[in-house]
Parts: sequence; structure tokens; C-alpha cells
Amino acid sequence: MRAGDADAAAGDGGGGGGFTICGTFAPVLTARRHSPRVVAGLMGHASTRMTLDAYAHAPTAAEEDATRDVMERM
Repeated sequence: MRAGDADAAAGDGGGGGGFTICGTFAPVLTARRHSPRVVAGLMGHASTRMTLDAYAHAPTAAEEDATRDVMERM
């Protein structure tokens, strides 16, 4: 199951406005310098540009805290 599939199964539908696995999973992978091609494949994106446009931003302190919290609970 890809990350986007898990969001759909959880009922988010990718419409935003709530917590999604993708919203945490992809930034964690990109921050840890995993290949954009690998991240795009796991996310089910058609291109690496789509992945980088969506997730390759500098995380805010709040995003880092939320990511750390999620990772500690896994």
C-alpha cells in the first residue's frame, strides 16, 4: 500500500484540511535526503516534480514538532 492509498482508506480522500499520512511521510523522507524518485514512487506520484513541488519545503518548527511526535509513536 502506498501512502496515498492509506490516506484514502482512512477516509481523508486527499481533500486536505486534516492530518494525512502523506503530509508527514513525504516531508520526513525528503528531509532525510531520500531520493525524490523513491519518494515519488512511494507516494504514487507521476513525476518527481509533483513530489518536490508539494513536499520539498523547509519545515516550520511546528511541522518538525508534529513529525517528531508522530515518529515517536510509531
